[in-house]
Amino acid sequence: MGHRTRKIVAVALAALAVTTACGDGGGSAGGGTGDADKPKAISSADEVIKVVDKGFLTYRFVKPGIESDYVSYGYVIENVTDEVALTVRVKVEFTDAAGDPIPDLTAGGSEFSVVLPGRQMGAGRTEQYAGHAPGGVRPTIAGMNVKITMITALDTPDGKRFRKPPAPYAELKTGDPVAGKRSGRAESVAVEVTNTYDVALKPKVTAVVRDADGVIVGGMDGVGGGKPMAELQPGDSAKATFSDRPIAEPRLTSGTIECYADPNLGRMITRDIVWHEI
Repeated sequence: MGHRTRKIVAVALAALAVTTACGDGGGSAGGGTGDADKPKAISSADEVIKVVDKGFLTYRFVKPGIESDYVSYGYVIENVTDEVALTVRVKVEFTDAAGDPIPDLTAGGSEFSVVLPGRQMGAGRTEQYAGHAPGGVRPTIAGMNVKITMITALDTPDGKRFRKPPAPYAELKTGDPVAGKRSGRAESVAVEVTNTYDVALKPKVTAVVRDADGVIVGGMDGVGGGKPMAELQPGDSAKATFSDRPIAEPRLTSGTIECYADPNLGRMITRDIVWHEI
């Protein structure tokens, strides 16, 4: 992982919310907790959010005149506190054999509006990282780093510190993922999501893909680069479609899809944030 300067900003009392709704979820405590008005200050992101699993694979798609290299990756994070983490940003970077970031290789990542206490969220996708022309110099991906670059706010499980919701924070329900139509290079995948909040939501879905041994070998996000679902009323369910799963790599096609749904409550606006890595 490349060296970066870290700037830790103390948590302040004042904070504004850009959205409505939120609330609950039990979990294990990590470090000292804040009171109803002021969350605890932290000196490291993993005091709140830990990266608990990650993985990737690379493969080459070849047809006459074209050789394209792809990387599919996924990761899982966990909130290890007894408070609700809001607007959590995650960055993924790929490294060479020496452990250094690969120049000019686009890094991925995601943003979660809510990570409940003691709960996990996962995400990933498949991206092309080397061009269409056969031959030439192609980077070799040897490793993958996942880091938390921002935790905007910590709320109480009942939502009284920031959003003051009409209902508790909740874990959205997801069904079993279902594979659908195949094209020449990919297949569609969808999952049913149920709104467990008492307000209308436009959730986002993400997923990691695991092989037969449980190792993460890839991931997917909502179709259209994480586009949210249509609005779901309280208690309603609807199908969410992921970005297509490539069929050129058997480990992805035969893998188990592990789904996650974020309520997509919007970004918090705070005078001071809990954690930010510059």
